[in-house]
Amino acid sequence: MIICDTNIWYRLGDGQLSESDFGGDELVVTGVNVEELCTTETMLTDPTSFKNAIKAINKYATQYIDYDPIEFVLMQISDTFIPNRKAYKDMMDSLQIYLSIDLEELMKDEVKIAKLKKDIVYWNEPSEKLVKQLNSKIHDISKGVKKKYHKKQFRKK
Repeated sequence: MIICDTNIWYRLGDGQLSESDFGGDELVVTGVNVEELCTTETMLTDPTSFKNAIKAINKYATQYIDYDPIEFVLMQISDTFIPNRKAYKDMMDSLQIYLSIDLEELMKDEVKIAKLKKDIVYWNEPSEKLVKQLNSKIHDISKGVKKKYHKKQFRKK
């Protein structure tokens, strides 16, 4: 089983990679892939590549892990944690809708493009907030690890 980076789906979609490049392993799409596709302006700047990536997911993905990596970790350490799959299901549904839309024609409608850009920002907001929070804490986390495990054990020279 190979849990694919979003770029794998783009490369499968544009033919730079083929199913045979993966030695028969199953290809898995994740909530992160779907979120990245839903929040990219590639759908506006290169709609063909965007649609081909979605088609590659539909054709080659054998499994959809519809939660993010942090939720996955929490599921491994907690018997009571339940991931919120609705957002990722909604995003996957949106990708399927994008396949049926003539994105080139959509590009001519400034009102719809403005709404789509607003939607992209909407989907990006939660991730951006999380990244900012994690980045703001990284120094404290690093200091805590060093203090707990002593500097010699924290980094090998």
